[in-house]
Amino acid sequence: MMMAPEKATSAEPTPAAIQLGKTSDPAVYGELDAASAPPPADDDSWTTRPHTLLVGFITLVYFLYALLHQDPASTQVDDLKSGVKFACIFFLVYCVLQLRDGHFIRPHPAIWRLITGIFILYEMLLIVLLFLKTPDARQFLRHYDPRLGVQLPEEGFAEDCRLFTPEHPTNVMANISATFFDRFVIMHFLGWIVGALMIRSYTVCWLISILFEFYELSFAHWLKNFAECWWDQVILDVLVCNAAGIWLGMRICRYFEMKKYNWVGWRKIPTVSGRARRFAAQFTPANWLAYDWKMFRSASRFWMVMFMVVILSVMMLNSFFLKTVLWVPASNSLNVVRLGIWYSAGSYAIAEFYVFMAYTAPTNVPQGVAA
Repeated sequence: MMMAPEKATSAEPTPAAIQLGKTSDPAVYGELDAASAPPPADDDSWTTRPHTLLVGFITLVYFLYALLHQDPASTQVDDLKSGVKFACIFFLVYCVLQLRDGHFIRPHPAIWRLITGIFILYEMLLIVLLFLKTPDARQFLRHYDPRLGVQLPEEGFAEDCRLFTPEHPTNVMANISATFFDRFVIMHFLGWIVGALMIRSYTVCWLISILFEFYELSFAHWLKNFAECWWDQVILDVLVCNAAGIWLGMRICRYFEMKKYNWVGWRKIPTVSGRARRFAAQFTPANWLAYDWKMFRSASRFWMVMFMVVILSVMMLNSFFLKTVLWVPASNSLNVVRLGIWYSAGSYAIAEFYVFMAYTAPTNVPQGVAA
């Protein structure tokens, strides 16, 4: 009598077999076992359901209202701007409803789907500008702000590099004071705090920081504001702004790494004050994954980290080259909007890149290359 073959038991999931696009991705929690990932709280909550029909209906009503209340005296250019605006709104609504969830789930996955959609629109705008002639691209930005399109005065920081200015009537260190209290110092410091929160590694942060100082020396003949005094570049930039920003950002990372996370569903909290604290906690991370890049572990890992360093360096250089070529003043709100998009989408992208590198890429490397 022949015995029926036993059913094959499913093997343990490998890192390559893990679906990296789900919010319950075990890589988010630093584990390879899917059963160890904490389940999301309040699965039956109204806020966790997609509500596709409701959102679609509200969007349709809003579009019809805007269409029926158009200004009859509007010009063709105004109508075109309205059409582009509502086309972008439609695209963002589609992204919020249909894009896959990623590795960030706080305050809500829909927020990060919206950020992804905004970043896609930003990249599409860059592609449009890429195919425009430089004067046309400058005039194109006047649709965003009519004050743009005016040539900027060249401003340098290396005209007078003296430490002491005895002839100054009120301050014998006028050059140092003017540089130290410049608004770019604060932006520089805050930028590296956010950069450390994104990269989560002293080594990689310092690598990018020092490389950027070499970029400034290399491109000073193109961008006059890259020419800085030696004490500004070495002491104020590297040893003060960069060092303090990276240190504080990594301390924040350490705090979130060591913090105890105990997410309780809304409906399980009996008191109003407890629910208020739970609501405030919704705007903090659901968990924290410490990035261990291990760039010297293997050749493939090293080049993947260096690829990320190059991409981040290009993005940082674009902040200066774009505003110089397109005549965007440093005080214009377009710079703040761009940095907001870049930092939000960048943190999301770096998280996905780390998960891909740490949990997927090593399994695709031939044996003997990856440790």
